[in-house]
Amino acid sequence: MALTRREAGFTRLELHPMSLWTPSGEHPVDRRRGEPQPSGPPPQPGDVSLDDLPPEERARVEEMARQMEEAQARMLALPAGAVVGQQALQFYELAAVYLSQEPPRLDDARVAIDALLAVVDKLGARLDQAEQPLRQAVNQLQMAYVQVAGKSGAAAAGGEASGAAGGDDPQPEPQATEGEQPDEAGETEE
Repeated sequence: MALTRREAGFTRLELHPMSLWTPSGEHPVDRRRGEPQPSGPPPQPGDVSLDDLPPEERARVEEMARQMEEAQARMLALPAGAVVGQQALQFYELAAVYLSQEPPRLDDARVAIDALLAVVDKLGARLDQAEQPLRQAVNQLQMAYVQVAGKSGAAAAGGEASGAAGGDDPQPEPQATEGEQPDEAGETEE
């Protein structure tokens, strides 16, 4: 079933001219090199109607609009904490990729770990059910970071790599959540 233009949420297809930003300003880029240039002003957003498109292109645009509406509806059906928690997992994956490189990219992994930690610490209980799994993910990444940094420090001659593992900005210790008390080893118990 094809959606009408109004049901798809638009009546005109917007075309955006391409430009290149430089320190001296923004410069238009001609994507049609070698083609004859139109003599009139460039098309403005809203100048191209969906009716002006060939049937195949129109069907493709309508399908894209339908898919975007469905994705938005799925997202809106969830509480914001769940959506933010899902997005925060991108930091987890990024840190894991950096730690798995040979040699490991410890500084980059630390940025991703710190980003995940910042989200969890700042939002806390507002993440709802995503909070605890994200705190566990931070702890796993911190432990993996220490292990990888230790291995790369042991593999390097002298103490050069061990300085990079610890650095001037050591990783924070896992923090006890509300209702938990850390034991002597730093582990948390309820």
